[in-house]
Order: sequence, then C-alpha cells, then structure tokens
Amino acid sequence: MGNLELTEEQVTKQIMDCLRRRGYTIHAFDFPQSGTGKPLHPDDSLEKNKGMIIPDIIAVRGEYLIIMENKDRFVKGDFDKLHLLKQGSTFAKAIAELHEECRTSVLLVGSGMPDKESHVNKVQKVANLVDFVMVTNADGVCRLVKGRLP
Repeated sequence: MGNLELTEEQVTKQIMDCLRRRGYTIHAFDFPQSGTGKPLHPDDSLEKNKGMIIPDIIAVRGEYLIIMENKDRFVKGDFDKLHLLKQGSTFAKAIAELHEECRTSVLLVGSGMPDKESHVNKVQKVANLVDFVMVTNADGVCRLVKGRLP
C-alpha cells in the first residue's frame, strides 16, 4: 500500500492524526476548495482577501502554535509562505491574535507532504525556511525529515 499517491487532503488528515497522537489539539484545518480554514490577513491589506493565507493545519499544544501547509508534492511556494508567517512583519497582527485566541506564545511553521524520496531531497534546499517538515505515507505513518516538534 505504501506506493499509492496521496492527495493533499489525505496528507492533511494523516498529519492531523499524527499531531493528535503527539498531544496537539487541532484548532483549524483546511482542505483544497473546502473553505473551512482560518484566514490570516496581512497587516497592511486594505482589501478583504488580498494576500491572505489560509493554513492547512493550525494546531496547539501548551505554549506552541503550529501552522502547516501541506501538499501532495514538494512546493517551494509553501516554504516561502510559511517563512513569511514566521518572520512576523507582514502577518504580525494575525499571528498575535491567533496566539491570544489559542493562549500560545511560540510559533512553529512546517510543511507536510507524502513520504517520497524525490520530495524529501528537494526539501533539503529550502529547509531553513521552516521549523519542521513532516512526511506521511499511504499507511498513515508520519515522520519528521527536518526539525522537531515539542
């Protein structure tokens, strides 16, 4: 079964299960075209939806706020987006409000994708943009290929 291609929705569901097993509470999640996620708006946006980011997973455990972008393959743009969130200048208000809402103080950003060697190899080139990278396979087994989770 480990050879099946995973969709972004499957990757997200499996990583949410892994996070729950690690003691995290899922605060919000979003699947492609679902419209169920929590939008984060840039500080300087005058237009309602311009530049907003809707993370695939927002999870909480203790003081830690986890924000993840997941795909069915490696996508460098997600690493750039997460780095922008982590830097804090563009989304400072949205992150501060989220910390207050979730009663957290430490932000960790990460990417999730299928556990495939070609994806993992590409991650190494941009791994410095995120705190962690989690991969999952068709059997629902997750592992960190970069960083760690508290």
